[in-house]
Amino acid sequence: MNGLREKIISAALEMRRSGLVRGTSGNISARTDHGFLITPSGMAYESLVPEDLPEMDFMLRQISGDRKPSIEKEMHGLILKNRNDVSAVVHVHSVYASAVASARKDIPVITDNVTAFFGCAVPCAEYAPAGSPELARNVLSALGGGFGVLLANHGALCVGVTPEEALLRCEILEETAKIYVLSQLLGGAVALDNKVVTEQYSAMQKNYGQTR
Repeated sequence: MNGLREKIISAALEMRRSGLVRGTSGNISARTDHGFLITPSGMAYESLVPEDLPEMDFMLRQISGDRKPSIEKEMHGLILKNRNDVSAVVHVHSVYASAVASARKDIPVITDNVTAFFGCAVPCAEYAPAGSPELARNVLSALGGGFGVLLANHGALCVGVTPEEALLRCEILEETAKIYVLSQLLGGAVALDNKVVTEQYSAMQKNYGQTR
C-alpha cells in the first residue's frame, strides 16, 4: 500500500505546485482493499510521509494511522462507496473553478477537452458548509455518473481511476472554467451540441491513447 500512499502524496504536491490549492487546502483520497486513504487535516503537503495518510472504512472509522483525516472525509467516502468505477477523488480550490462555483453556474461543454475528459457538462452542487454530511450528499447527487463537479461557493472536485487521472481532470476543469469566464466577455460561450458531444466522447474512448 506504500506505493498508493506515495502516489497520493505526489499528486498532492503537484496539486499545490500547479496552484489548484493554497497552503493546506484541498484533499485527495484513493480506494484500498478495506476502504480508502485520505490526506490528513491541516498538514503541509511538502511535509507528508506515507505514514501520515490515515485509512478509513466506509463507515468513516479510522482503521490505520495516527493523523486526523481531512474534514471532507465523508464526501470522499460517500463517492467511493457509491461509484465502483472510481478509485480516486481530488478536491481543489482553484481560482476560476471557484469563481464559477461562487456564481453557482454549471460549466457547459464548450471545448473538445471537456468532451474528452468529462463527456458532459460539469454541474454545480447545491451549497452546504464545508465538511458537512449535507455537502457530501449534495456533491454525490450532482456528480451522478460524471467525472467532475463544482461545489457552490467552495471549489471543485474530480474523480478518476488513479490520483493522477483525477488531478488531471481538476487541471482541465480549471482551464475550462477560465475559458468559460473569459468567453463571457465576448458575448458568452457557445456549448457544443449534445449529439456531437456524445459522438466525440465515444470516439475518444476508443481511439485516444496507446493500446499497450
